Amino acid sequence: MTIFLKTIRVTPTSALTVRKVPVSYKTIASYSFVPPTTFSGFMYRILRLANDEELPTPRAFGSEIPDIDEYYILETKEDTEGLNSLGAYSMSSGSSIFCSFRMGYQHLGKGHSLADGLDIFDPSDETVKNLIAQRIQVGQLKKDDLDKFKREYDRSGQSKYFKRTVFKSVREGYQGIPTYGTFKKEGRRQPLDWYFCLASDFTGFLVSHEKTLLSLLDKTHNYGFKIGKEGFAFISGLSEVMSLEKKEGSFRSSVIIPLDPHIEHTEVYEPRKPESVYYYSRQMGKFKRGIFGNNDSLASGPYYGDAGNKWRIPLSTLQKLEVVHE
Repeated sequence: MTIFLKTIRVTPTSALTVRKVPVSYKTIASYSFVPPTTFSGFMYRILRLANDEELPTPRAFGSEIPDIDEYYILETKEDTEGLNSLGAYSMSSGSSIFCSFRMGYQHLGKGHSLADGLDIFDPSDETVKNLIAQRIQVGQLKKDDLDKFKREYDRSGQSKYFKRTVFKSVREGYQGIPTYGTFKKEGRRQPLDWYFCLASDFTGFLVSHEKTLLSLLDKTHNYGFKIGKEGFAFISGLSEVMSLEKKEGSFRSSVIIPLDPHIEHTEVYEPRKPESVYYYSRQMGKFKRGIFGNNDSLASGPYYGDAGNKWRIPLSTLQKLEVVHE
């Protein structure tokens, strides 16, 4: 079985927050790497930009259990079927995590937080109304949502906190205007411990059984987009497509490696920074969660490597992410 690899150098323009799961509402924790699903969503949007195609519109899911078509990642779309993301990792100098203090609004019922950051300000009434009117025109909000905002804003005693929360919610793409009663229960301005990841660059890994699919990514050089919960990065370099060979022995993994106790033929001697990570299961058509060791974990067993053995992809990772079915 032939597997092809393309590595992509991703350069962040600032500190990143790639939010850990399960989430906490008072601590916004960040991974020290870009998980496969996050990197996949980033590359899907980058590829659409490079092809001069329309980007998916940010919006709330239609139900508590979203349809898989509502996720915009390489693995779920017909035009990118066959491309598989293995994530992106800091290789040269490594990455570091630091914690900062921010004020935010907690919407516990909706499961998201909107942080003020360093740009705390109060939008004018007209600014909020104009934004709502714009989002009604593009279909994000309903026709009566402007009247609803006016009514609920008056009910709040024209609270600047309610107005600010509505403005941020609408701007971030969430559907609907909350009632003031809901806001009083869910909208809480609280201090947040917000973690950031610092790295000079990341090496992203995309694999496929079709060499031509990976070559489509060559046009993405210098394109950039939002990545993770907070941050921006651009494609600063791409490798040629490499053919991977199946090998056996001790190796340090270039990507995350599963730590499931029932995995056969692979023994992880030194798991590095184990993390809970979601990944996409094609067979089940949904996301699953597993425990993985970070890149540079020491293991023994079958893996796929390039000719110079610079990149080492565990067979167990490819199996877990359903790239191969050996």
